[in-house]
This record gives sequence, C-alpha cells and structure tokens, in this order.
Amino acid sequence: MTTPAHKGSEPLRWDREDEIIDAVAAVASGEDVRVTLERLVYGAVEFLDAQYGALGLRSPDGELIDFIHVGMDPEVVATMPHTPEGLGVLGATAEGHAPFRLSKLSDHEASVGFPAGHPPMDTFVGAPVRLRGVTIGTFYVTEKNGGGPFTDEDVRSLGAFASVAGIAVENSRLFERSQRREEWLRASTEVATAILSGSDTHEVLELVARRALLCARADGVAIMLEDDKGEMVVEVAIGESTEGFKGMVANESWHYSMHAKSSGTPVVIDDLGALGKSDDPNYRKFGTAVLLPLVTAQRAFGAIAVTRNRGGSAWDEQDVTFAESFASQTALALVLSDAQREQERLAVYVDRDRIARDLHDLVIQRLFASGLMLQAALRKDDVNEELRDRLDAVVSELDGTVREIRQTIFELASGHNEAPELRGRILREVANAGVALGFQPKLMLEGPLDSVVLDTVADHTVAALREALSNVVRHAHASAVDVRLELLGDEVVLTVTDDGVGIFPTHRSSGIKNLEDRAKELGGSSTIEPTRADGSGTRLIWRASIL
Repeated sequence: MTTPAHKGSEPLRWDREDEIIDAVAAVASGEDVRVTLERLVYGAVEFLDAQYGALGLRSPDGELIDFIHVGMDPEVVATMPHTPEGLGVLGATAEGHAPFRLSKLSDHEASVGFPAGHPPMDTFVGAPVRLRGVTIGTFYVTEKNGGGPFTDEDVRSLGAFASVAGIAVENSRLFERSQRREEWLRASTEVATAILSGSDTHEVLELVARRALLCARADGVAIMLEDDKGEMVVEVAIGESTEGFKGMVANESWHYSMHAKSSGTPVVIDDLGALGKSDDPNYRKFGTAVLLPLVTAQRAFGAIAVTRNRGGSAWDEQDVTFAESFASQTALALVLSDAQREQERLAVYVDRDRIARDLHDLVIQRLFASGLMLQAALRKDDVNEELRDRLDAVVSELDGTVREIRQTIFELASGHNEAPELRGRILREVANAGVALGFQPKLMLEGPLDSVVLDTVADHTVAALREALSNVVRHAHASAVDVRLELLGDEVVLTVTDDGVGIFPTHRSSGIKNLEDRAKELGGSSTIEPTRADGSGTRLIWRASIL
C-alpha cells in the first residue's frame, strides 16, 4: 500500500511509513511526555532529512511554556541570549490550521530574525500541534540536507508528526488529570476519616489545609470561618505566603471569601496581592488564588483560600473543579461530624440523668440509712469512748459523702443546654483507650472542670489526653495506667502515668512534640519523665492556662 502524493513528489515508502508507526507506538508506550516529544523531534528531523527541528508548546493564553530543539550545537546554544520565543514565523505557524513550507525563511512577512548567535536557516516546514481543535504548539523542521527545498511529502509527513505530538500531549494531560483526581479523592477520604474518628476540629482543619496545599501545588492555604460577629476569621494558615495570617480577620484582600461562602460557588482571582491595602509585604507575594466555599445545603462554615505566589501557574478549569469537590466533601464531613457530636451529647445527657437518678434513689438512701443505724448505735450505753469517737468520725464522713453526692447530682442535672462537658469527653477517651489496652485505666477528676475550663482549652485537653493514651497503647507495653485531671490555680493539669517500658531518648515521636506545641499555645508546658530509676515507667504532666 502507498499513500498518494502531490504532483512532483515521490510516494511514501514502506520503510518511511514504518517510522511514523514507530512514533505512534512510542506515544502509546506511556513514557514521559517530554521524552516522547524529544523522540518525535529527532524522528522528524531524520525522517525529513534535515539539520534542525523544534517543538514549542503554548499555554492557553499563548505563552511559550516548553521548547524542545534538536540539531544545534550545545556550545552554540550556550552563547545565545535566549532560544526562539515563538514569535515571527513560529507564531504564524501556531495561528494557522495547516502545515506549510518556505524556501527562504527570511522572506516570510512575519519573519523577525533569530536571536544573536543562532545558526542561519533558510528552508523551513512547519505545522501546528493541535488538540481537540485548539492549537497548543508548533512543530517545525529547517535546513533540508543538500540545500534543496522541502517537498509536499515532507509537509504531509511533518503534519503527521504534529498530530502524533498532539496525541502525546493529550495522553499526558489525561493521565495527569487522572492522577490529580485520585490525589484529591484520597485527600477527601483522609479528611472524612479523621472527622468521623473523633479528631478535634482544629486538627481536621489543619489536615484539610495541608492536603489542599499539596494537591493544588499551591504556595499557601488559609481556612476562614465565620465567627459570632459575622466576620471571616483565619482559623488555619499553612504555607509560605499565608502562615502569618492565622487569627486575623479577613480584610479587603479576602472579602471574596464571604462571597464564596454566601454564593456557594468558587471565586478565581487573577492577582490577589493587588487587592490588598496592607503594607505587609506578604500580601505582595500573592498571585492567582481560588476561594472555595466550605458549605452544604444545611450549613455554611466559611471558605478555603488556596493561593499561588506571583508568577505561579494560573488556575485551569480542572484545578478549580477538583478543589471545589474537595471543599464540598470536607464541608459535608463536618456536618456529619456535628451530627455525630450531637448524638454523643444526647447520649451523655441520658447517662447523666440515669446516674443522677441512681445516686439519689439508691446510693444516698443507703448511705443515709447507714448513718441512722450508726447514730442509733451511738445512743447505747455500753459503747466505750474509743469506739464512740470512731463511730462519730464515720458518721461525719458519711454526712460529707452525702453532701458531695448531692452536689454531683446538682451538677449532672444542671447542664442540659450546654455543649458536651469536659468530664464526659474525658470519660469517653479513657474508656476508648481501655478497649485498646485490654484493661481500664484508673481515672481521677478534681475540681469544677465543666464550669471553669473554656471550650478551646477543653478541646486541647481532650486532644492531649488522646495523644498521651495513644502513645501508651502503641509504645508502653503497660499493665497499669493512671489518669488524673485537676484544676490547680489558674491551670488545668493533666497527668498520665504508666508502668511500661519507658521512653527512649532517641525515639521522641511527633506525638510528644504535638503535646508540647499544644501546651505552649495555651501558655502552659508539657513534660515527660520516667517514674523509676531504671528508666521504666512514664509520667506525662501537661499544663494549660485556663485564663
């Protein structure tokens, strides 16, 4: 079989057709797209019997983003101020829809010459690289060996190579898109798992920011939540360009975040830094950004700002779609988490009612009856003084115990409209750890923890206990664990002691650092030490200010 040629040209030979087939096979092999394109340029130069060849790819706005060239001596290239920038004839090739040839490159009306030091070129054949009807680059070959002109067959052949290049780029983009979709899906799954496993909200938001930073190839991520005053406050900020904004109220640069939250649609900003009125140089780092709504049909939490530094790549449609889906899944997981916490809160209230009822109906009545029997015994004449004193002491202890139980009943019955109490959350964490340990840790709670410790400190305290018990489960090999939470002055103090193997200095985990960071954030401290001289046993003392 042969391919028809224009008058004056030779038919394609079988061995030459095979070379194009080999080029197609290289695309199908799935190797790195740039390697494939380099092979195509080398193949085209050899196929058309020429000296030089090049392929330039352009961004959607026409900027040359990659330039692969073949044939020029590396020493010559090193002396050039820059390689061709896709202007002149190369630009004209990109604007056209069909391959064309020139017998003298400089005669073309669009010719703008070459960079200094560039080797002279006359004969030329070029073809646009197209993808789904859109020109994405230019493929050209110059200087036919022997000095003759390029033929019609050469034009058709380069068109075939350009088509193969377009397929290679499309395959690469489809593969990259698939990989990125998988990354975002994995990130969504990880966030949902963290939320539903009971991680506190701040930890989850930090995870969301880290995953968004990684998946979006961004330079900064800020998560803004609406506070009680209706202002958008930066709760979490991660990355070079945003880490200094944590805790700030969103200013003019971020007012689009409120729009994203209220409209439920992403907002893409070409130059976020240009919107800022602050003198902070960090604002000037911002380039393009996308503000993602953190909303569901039931609730609007806030927005996620994902930024790239000035000069970074623009957001394409797929970038925004993947990021928006991630934000939506995160918001849905937060709603489910709220529902789960509400169920836990209701379960705690049911337990509180039952415990209060049992204490009142059973325990107090029995203690009261025991006290009456002891008082009756004291009225007998045959009771000696020593025994009488002891019985008086026991009666006093019983009276004190009854008063404490009544106070406990009052506390249990007085918090039905409040958020889940710290005591209940601590009890759940200890119970969960008991399942993993195979025995129940001893627990001591002292002081008005539920009424004095603020929510933020309570969240960090629960997270610190969870981290400490997790370390015991994973590393201690303990047979006994004591947990004590108490109020000492203006501090809440958590002490976790175990009789395990101890902590090796060379194996300080990230969990220990997390404990230290949490305590410092609340104006406290975290220390860990062995309980015995041989280094075994571990005592963690974690303090946080309640002021």
